[in-house]
Amino acid sequence: MTAAATAVKCVDSLDAFIERASARAYLWSIGEYELHEAVDQLEADAERDGLNDLIGVDGIQRILSEAFAPYRCDVLEDSTNDGERFCNICFVAPCFTPGFCNLCREDEARRRRQVPPPTPKSKERPTPRTTIEAIIWCVRERGPQALHETANIDRLSRCDEAAIAEIDRRMRTLGGENAS
Repeated sequence: MTAAATAVKCVDSLDAFIERASARAYLWSIGEYELHEAVDQLEADAERDGLNDLIGVDGIQRILSEAFAPYRCDVLEDSTNDGERFCNICFVAPCFTPGFCNLCREDEARRRRQVPPPTPKSKERPTPRTTIEAIIWCVRERGPQALHETANIDRLSRCDEAAIAEIDRRMRTLGGENAS
């Protein structure tokens, strides 16, 4: 065997499909894809790669089922009952109230997708001039007690140290002007 032959590795299309299915299942679970988007693309990939002929449609469905199972919240397996599936809402096999349980699952999935990802506070960017000017304007109009207003508390919470120092300096200047 030559060095070139050992350096070339072929990726098994079935292994690649299993990994793509796991990745898409995870992305579906965090709301990046709707279920039909994730599954339809995977089914198209399986057909394109010839996996339908290799392992059949049932084999593809089994792989998809196994990939999405850790992220599904509609069923739980009870190993003490020969793997019979229980509903995770009413905890009965078969589901006692399928309509209600499906509505609960849909609501949970909708809420999971609507939660915005946390945005990190960036300390690299300076406080905008408009924020500083808005605070100073409020203090000039209503006095130092304006700093206790909700809008200004919010503005101050977004200020960096340099902005706080400038606001403090300008308030001292305002205090001198008001005293004369």
